[in-house]
Amino acid sequence: METRSLALAVFGVPAHPLVVHAAVVLVPLAALCAVLVAARPAWRRAYGWPVLVLTLAAAVSVPVAQFTGEQLAESRGQLSPAAAAHMALGQQMIAPTLVFAVAVAALVVGGRMVDRRTADLPVAARVGAEAGDGGPVPDGGGGPAPASAVSLRTAMVLVRVLVVLSAAAVVFMVIRVGHAGAASVWGTGG
Repeated sequence: METRSLALAVFGVPAHPLVVHAAVVLVPLAALCAVLVAARPAWRRAYGWPVLVLTLAAAVSVPVAQFTGEQLAESRGQLSPAAAAHMALGQQMIAPTLVFAVAVAALVVGGRMVDRRTADLPVAARVGAEAGDGGPVPDGGGGPAPASAVSLRTAMVLVRVLVVLSAAAVVFMVIRVGHAGAASVWGTGG
């Protein structure tokens, strides 16, 4: 079948099969790294910004893969049912990827805010802030941590949960979309 137009190509090869590998590699890698920095505040402090940059690169790779896939589909004309299913799943990938990127940004930026707010607390209160508990300060600091620190810690626990759940969702979607794409190319069923 001859193509009508091939708008994006690299050395004569449609860009989509090349670009899609960025999403297939970057999204799960960003998800793994984000879960790790969500699990350990010390790792978030050390690696949060690079993980955020990786996550943003992964998030950008998804619409680029979708765009090049749409161009490839337009150049091919009539789509097989398997290719149409792949395209439909690819369009569903944008929303969870956006939620994931926002959650990681909230983790890194919010974690930085918690770090700044708890920097002037006694050492025992800082340990509690990192752990996410709002209990009393055990070193005789005179009572529980300030309410603003407690509310920030609560918000950060929710953000950490959102990071883990959204990371699982984007990895699941990458697997679904990738499987549907492979099935459409190799004709193995979907």
